[in-house]
Amino acid sequence: MAVVDPRDIALFRGEEDWSALYVGGKLEEVGDHYWVQEKLLELIGIDEIVSDDFLLGGNAREDVARTVHEIHEYRRAQDALAADEAAKAALLAEADELEARARSLREAASGAGEV
Repeated sequence: MAVVDPRDIALFRGEEDWSALYVGGKLEEVGDHYWVQEKLLELIGIDEIVSDDFLLGGNAREDVARTVHEIHEYRRAQDALAADEAAKAALLAEADELEARARSLREAASGAGEV
């Protein structure tokens, strides 16, 4: 959808749960406030990113990132941490498998000597 000039948009927000969005004087969307607001963001070309990354791992106002760059840095760090944890889990699984194999070989060797 093409981005619309914000000057051509009128948003009527009812006192209850309903809103109406007009573009160029014609009804574009009607529904719950949140639904109409999502349509408005789409019309003016704003990407809504659903993520708590802006909190930088916290949960209070003082934890909020001051720049988008901080958010991207936080996401990169979290992704790296997740990759490290996945690699660690894979190594531990491989170690468990090797230990089980070694145990099986020892048991087979000790059983072969008992003939």
